[in-house]
Amino acid sequence: MGITLPPPSTAAHDQLLARLNDEKTVEALNRLLDRLDVIAFVAEALDGFLGRANVVADSVAASMADLRKLAGEAGTAEVVDKLPKLARAGARLADASENPAFNRLMESGIIEKLGDERTITSLKALIERLELAVFTLEALEGWLRRGDDIAKAMAEGAEDLRGAVPNIDVQKVREVLAALPPLVDAGKSLMASGMLEPKTVAVLGAVGRSAAQSFDEAKSQDYTPRKLGILGLMRELKDPDVNRALDFLLRVAKAYGQSLK
Repeated sequence: MGITLPPPSTAAHDQLLARLNDEKTVEALNRLLDRLDVIAFVAEALDGFLGRANVVADSVAASMADLRKLAGEAGTAEVVDKLPKLARAGARLADASENPAFNRLMESGIIEKLGDERTITSLKALIERLELAVFTLEALEGWLRRGDDIAKAMAEGAEDLRGAVPNIDVQKVREVLAALPPLVDAGKSLMASGMLEPKTVAVLGAVGRSAAQSFDEAKSQDYTPRKLGILGLMRELKDPDVNRALDFLLRVAKAYGQSLK
């Protein structure tokens, strides 16, 4: 037994026909029919999404739990505030990873070397002395820029030296330079021996002057050597000056003999 529907209202029927006959309505229906496959795909996708609503909800809950772990004590709000920055950083990292130079860097092993403890220690030491390194590099750069001027000045100095000593004997200069190390060692030994102490120098100077004076007297034309026998030597020993000198020599002999033990 079928169900009979009441006939539509005449006014509503006429109104519907009028709208269907409108050009805009016809154009809209044609566009809708042209995109009917898209509408069907969206409807199916929406139906699938609604069918997987529980799975999507579980995934969102798990993501929020991971987000809370990532936030730690700082709180989720702070992490959420940083999400735009993280997104921009991720986009930049993705762009950089597409660059062939980035792949070469990853394959070069430089990152592993930078992560080594010794490399990190060296970099910290370099950073702490960065001002000194910059100063050294600037000084070296300035020296290199003035290299021509320095070379020219050295050449002029060498030319002036040749002009001041035109007949210099290179072989003698080499001999003098070769003799310098032994002279330096001898000087060190002389300093350590005490021969250059003020008192020692004064005594040696006095003895030297006395010897030089006696030498001059012996070489003079008026000098007549004396013939001294034993009695004459004994008389000379009574001379206070001779006695003082002999006593000095005996004291020196005794001190030197004690040093030989």
